[in-house]
Amino acid sequence: MSAQYSARDAAIHNAVAATTIGFYRAVDLRLDGAEEFFLEDGEWNRMGTSLHGRSAIRAALAERGATRKTSHLVSNLVVSSQAEDLARTEFFVTVYESIDDAPLRMMSILAGEDRLVQTAAGWKIKYRTAYRHLTTTPAR
Repeated sequence: MSAQYSARDAAIHNAVAATTIGFYRAVDLRLDGAEEFFLEDGEWNRMGTSLHGRSAIRAALAERGATRKTSHLVSNLVVSSQAEDLARTEFFVTVYESIDDAPLRMMSILAGEDRLVQTAAGWKIKYRTAYRHLTTTPAR
């Protein structure tokens, strides 16, 4: 950390990172309101499908199988400020899943990016995208 990295910068960094990571935590724990990490008109490019707005994100998450459990582990997180109220995160996500309590299996490693906006309610995701960086051998 440089001497020019202020306490305010650190607080912004932590809040932005918490938003990026918090969404995945809410998804994995199936918490109500995961879509609230996005702006009302936010967009999630989810593996090639664009979901526009919280209602579309909520609907997509509701389609997940009831016995599917996931874990999205965020790593190599880089936060950059683009303006007073704009930030960007770049990260990798290692995705694990288990269906019907079967043994855990690694699905893929995604490369992702969030563009975030500071609002009165805190940092919100304006746009999220992710694509496969690495994948595993298909299950046999």
